[in-house]
Amino acid sequence: MMSFMTINNFKKNNKNLTDTSNEASAVYYNVLRKLGPKRRAEICFELSDNIRQMVEDGIRHRHPEYNHKMVKRELFRIMFGDSLFNQVFGQKKSE
Repeated sequence: MMSFMTINNFKKNNKNLTDTSNEASAVYYNVLRKLGPKRRAEICFELSDNIRQMVEDGIRHRHPEYNHKMVKRELFRIMFGDSLFNQVFGQKKSE
């Protein structure tokens, strides 16, 4: 299980993962704090919806023959992995 990590601890442990200056990060996190938990949650849900739509679009692009149900099943497989997909649907691929 992953433990909660503060932003500062994350940055200390992952210095090479960002090209953002400390000043820009401070501004960004101050803006997020000012938004409040409700608006931050709304933004998270919007981002989640956007990424899900992008993955669905990618599935449709790679598999133009898939109907809506097949796209949703493939999305499920991508999101939750083959093991859970097989438990739920009893097969490996969307067919």
